[in-house]
Amino acid sequence: MKKSTIKEMFKAFLEKIKNPAPWVVVLFVFLTIALAGMSIAFPILQISNVLVYIVYGLAAICLSYTVYLFIFTFPKLKKRFREELMKYKYTKRYLEDFEFKSMVSACVSFSINMIYAIFQGVMGILSHSIWYGSLSLYYIVLCSIRGGIVFANYRRRKTEDEHEYLIKQVRSYRNCGIYLNILTLALSASIVQMVILNQGYKYAGLMIYVMAAYAFYKLTISIVNIVRAKRTENYTTQSIRNLNLSDALVSILALQTAMFQAFGTEVEPFLFNALTGAGVTLITIIISVIMIVKGTKELNKLKKEKENG
Repeated sequence: MKKSTIKEMFKAFLEKIKNPAPWVVVLFVFLTIALAGMSIAFPILQISNVLVYIVYGLAAICLSYTVYLFIFTFPKLKKRFREELMKYKYTKRYLEDFEFKSMVSACVSFSINMIYAIFQGVMGILSHSIWYGSLSLYYIVLCSIRGGIVFANYRRRKTEDEHEYLIKQVRSYRNCGIYLNILTLALSASIVQMVILNQGYKYAGLMIYVMAAYAFYKLTISIVNIVRAKRTENYTTQSIRNLNLSDALVSILALQTAMFQAFGTEVEPFLFNALTGAGVTLITIIISVIMIVKGTKELNKLKKEKENG
């Protein structure tokens, strides 16, 4: 084989590495996750042989390449994917309309939380557990608030008067703040069970690492979306995002209890669960008070404008 041919093949190979096909990117992401999981599992299972070092080496190579993909390739793929989505009506609206995106998010969260509430309720009945029952109550209240926001927004769409539409939107925002206090009561019931009876979430095996990543992702996205929602000055969107932040904080609390259950500690978890639970409850109350005060002031202002106009 000629040197020029080998050189051309090598250049083509490098080009494919620099700009891989989408299926290659997906493959390497999943491969990296699998190898990283195996690398964590080997020390826990006390496995030590040649295979372990091979897996460590492959994990290092795949992780390095995945980091490269995140830095250089994913932005290009994201751009191409966005261009494809922009060709369709509803996906285009989802990308461009933050209010519509928030409503879709609320509908998806409502469905997931309802399934989770039913699951926790069934677990509570089968195991005669007050802990699962209190969790089921919390998610039922959360679903009710989310469902109420979505339904109220659907009804407001039929309002022809723009000023009346805004009044109803602000009233719904204020009511969401009031309902958050009911959510706090349901959350408090779960926290009491968690602290007094040392109850908590339990995840099998390496699942706790996945849930940890999800919990912190959920909290980060919730904070980012709250900032974005305030810029839109849309009260429905702000209601949804405030509710999502409250839910994300509960996920952090749940993660803490799961970590105590999984890893144990010389320190008694009673105090930490009590402090974190109190912090989550306090932040939820602060969010609800801000929504009630802000909503009431804006509602009175809009009513006066309607009377004078």
